[in-house]
Amino acid sequence: MAANLSTGDVPGQSDITSLIDKKQTGCLNGDDSTALESLLEGANALTSDCDEQLILSFPFNQLLMKDTYGETPKILRVFSNLLKIPDFDRASSAEALRILWFTEN
Repeated sequence: MAANLSTGDVPGQSDITSLIDKKQTGCLNGDDSTALESLLEGANALTSDCDEQLILSFPFNQLLMKDTYGETPKILRVFSNLLKIPDFDRASSAEALRILWFTEN
């Protein structure tokens, strides 16, 4: 059963945060002062504690059918049905379901 989603700021996009299983989210390399929980509650930034890399895990509580795109990061690798959050070595070598490249525009 599809949830009622609010319309996003970009035509054709919807806010899917209500579909995130927040108890199962994860972030590797995240700075504690900009926690993932804060980002999900509307904070403007999530920063790394050591370098430019972050691994984010957003499990959803139902199937999503629409693609969503943002302005950052520069590269987004999407994995599906992983049993646990991968480390950076595994994420860089594993086959991604989709790889998205974003420009500065």
